[in-house]
Amino acid sequence: MDKSKLKSLMALHNDTGKTLSHFLGISEQAFSMKLNEKDDRGFTKKEVEEISKRYSMSPDQVISVFFTNLVSGKDTTS
Repeated sequence: MDKSKLKSLMALHNDTGKTLSHFLGISEQAFSMKLNEKDDRGFTKKEVEEISKRYSMSPDQVISVFFTNLVSGKDTTS
């Protein structure tokens, strides 16, 4: 996940961790852990969908924010 891109979108829409966690129906602590990917936590599919709707994200934006680190260069070479 590209945390800086998500935080930029949040700022652009005047959201904070508190407002977005409330929107998602999760605690601020849970949101923080997902944002910082603590203990391998990440946003669920439903949460990604809700965030993408809230910010009117294009499919490319969703990929660049939430799925940037899923495949590394070393994973694609033989």
